[in-house]
Amino acid sequence: MPAAKLVTLPRVDSPISAAPAESRALTGLRGVASLWVVAHHMLLGPLQGVGLGAFDALVRHGYFAVDLFFVLSGFVLAMVHGPWFEHRIPPRLAALFLVRRVARLWPLHLVALALVVATGAHGLQHVSWRSFAANAAMIQAWGPSVSINAPSWSASTEFLAALLFPALALLVLGSRLGAIAALALAAGLLTVAVELAPVGLMRRGPLDIYFNYSPLAAFRCLAGTLVGLVAWRCHRFVLPRWSAPAAILATLAVLWAGLPDLLAYPLLPVIVLALHQGRGDVMRWLTSGPVHRLGVLSYAIYLMHEPMLVLFPFGRMPFWAGLPLYLALVLAVASFAHVVVERPARAALRSAGERVIAAIRP
Repeated sequence: MPAAKLVTLPRVDSPISAAPAESRALTGLRGVASLWVVAHHMLLGPLQGVGLGAFDALVRHGYFAVDLFFVLSGFVLAMVHGPWFEHRIPPRLAALFLVRRVARLWPLHLVALALVVATGAHGLQHVSWRSFAANAAMIQAWGPSVSINAPSWSASTEFLAALLFPALALLVLGSRLGAIAALALAAGLLTVAVELAPVGLMRRGPLDIYFNYSPLAAFRCLAGTLVGLVAWRCHRFVLPRWSAPAAILATLAVLWAGLPDLLAYPLLPVIVLALHQGRGDVMRWLTSGPVHRLGVLSYAIYLMHEPMLVLFPFGRMPFWAGLPLYLALVLAVASFAHVVVERPARAALRSAGERVIAAIRP
């Protein structure tokens, strides 16, 4: 499948611009990654002590799926919005981009935050107004607070990446030297994050960096975003059709063998780029209806699964019965949240923001 066609610059004076093209394989990949994170968090909670055999090591390294999310995000944002900022940063397009990212990230995050606070599913002794405000503003993972809904730390760092994206895109897409500098910057951010992050039982690999009151998780996100941007810059280089399965198997082998996750990190952009180019059985499976639907629901699954995990009565039933019921509950809640909250709120915020931008004279 040829690389996706670059979108044309939208008319900012139009209330709603045309929806960009989608890379269905990458949407499906996002869905699989979201379930990997769910399995990882279950291993830290109700799955503790449950023998998973050969799958134990892979589930234990499920945090690595978040790095895949970051690389995916940089790649897809570059595919859709990169042409806006290749040569300069038009203020109106930067504002339009930020409106779209806020509309994508913020509404469901706020609803999940309210659910966690209302049900007490955060596991904290108390929630201060300062922490709640930082979480509501999606800046908690930049350093000032805890993440009340634990997985939302990555949404917070994605928001920071959105604020910086026009400048990052200009750096990476504007020149070959800029792309090389971006890779050096990504390596530096990861090095600082890995070296300065606390070492302990809750850190299952060098890249398992999510700690509160620290900007290191944001460094992890920005590094992945830069790598994704560079991968998009290389999208015209056609990879062999075996690249995706080979890179996926190599990644799983590294994690299964207990080797440092950093060894698998360079494979993430290969996986994303190869799947985007779209050939072979893996691509066909990821674009199938059920897997693609998981990708559509992935953000809702990611944000809603943790409160469901805390509230679900695993102790009252055998594990073999609780697991499928919990997964069914997560998918049902995610579907409801996507239809009732995420999709309409995104459309409403985009429409309102784009009308405001259109009303401002250049």
